[in-house]
Amino acid sequence: MVYLEWCWVALKWFIPLWTALHIICWFLPSEVSARLEVVDNFLLERLVSIPVFLSNVWLVSAQICYFVGNFFALILIAFGAVIVGYSVYLKRETLQFTFEGAYQLAEQLAGDKVAWSGATMLIAATVAICNMWKLNLDRKQYFEKQEKELREQIEKKVKERRERMSTGNNTFFD
Repeated sequence: MVYLEWCWVALKWFIPLWTALHIICWFLPSEVSARLEVVDNFLLERLVSIPVFLSNVWLVSAQICYFVGNFFALILIAFGAVIVGYSVYLKRETLQFTFEGAYQLAEQLAGDKVAWSGATMLIAATVAICNMWKLNLDRKQYFEKQEKELREQIEKKVKERRERMSTGNNTFFD
């Protein structure tokens, strides 16, 4: 919290000083003004790079969390399968390969809390993996949509620039 307060104080002082610097530069010699402009450009480059850096950090941390979540979902499936398998193994004396034997085994396992916990782990891990797949598909669709929109904007700007160049109505700032 202290860092946020210092950031706010720095921002409160930075904006007025930066504005005053631009006004003062008009009255200073050109060499000093050029040096201050270099410092100004350096600071602006650092400020502009903050959102890009934060965006990249966000993407990397999301990828790490995605893979860690998949790893733990696979571990849950393995533990759940071991627990359910061991519960079935403990009931092997009553195991018969008939419908009635399967029913009796299911009835015995239904009363066993450990078997229920293993089955719950299997179901929860399956749901988690399905949600991870959905998240991955949504992420791919989002980036494809962003890429398509960016491509359309670039094509639109290129088309407008070509039209201006062909009509001869271009300006210095185009």
